[in-house]
Amino acid sequence: MSHPSSSAPSASAGGAIRFRAATAIFLVLAAFALQRSATSPWARATAADGARLILTPVGLSRIQPGAPSIDCRWWPRWDKQALCTVAPGGDRALSRLRAAAPLLQGGMWLAIAALFLVVLKVPRSPGVRGAVAWGATALVMAAIVVVMRSPRDALATLRDVPLQLGAIGAILAWSALLLTFLAGLLELTRARSAS
Repeated sequence: MSHPSSSAPSASAGGAIRFRAATAIFLVLAAFALQRSATSPWARATAADGARLILTPVGLSRIQPGAPSIDCRWWPRWDKQALCTVAPGGDRALSRLRAAAPLLQGGMWLAIAALFLVVLKVPRSPGVRGAVAWGATALVMAAIVVVMRSPRDALATLRDVPLQLGAIGAILAWSALLLTFLAGLLELTRARSAS
């Protein structure tokens, strides 16, 4: 007959491994989602002439049936910059919009750093690992806010068109936000149960 206290450390170790595995999976998925969301469409609009406008964190595309697409990018700067003409008084809004891609990339790298910290169990405190994951959450939230609030004020092309947010890039960013938040929460839950 086994003694009840002898199985407790084993159950505790198994629970810790499951927590770490779940946290690692969340962080891998978040890093992938952030990498894809940085260049995927976040919003769409239809111009007065029927052309489709597609906004990403790195630029704007204009697609018109029967004509070649026109792209302008601010990360890196190239192609038809006339499409990205700054709206009157939109310099600060454009600066904020240009920050979205670096914020998403920073969130991705923090998620990767948190993943390594979780897998390597360094530092020993799960609270620190959770804080790094939540750092990624904060960067992703900042990018989402910037892309939701800045495009119309930043770009003359988007000033008078109904912009529809919610394309795949935005969905991936919201997913990464949730995944990094849950990863941090799992680590902080482990920190509380360890103390």
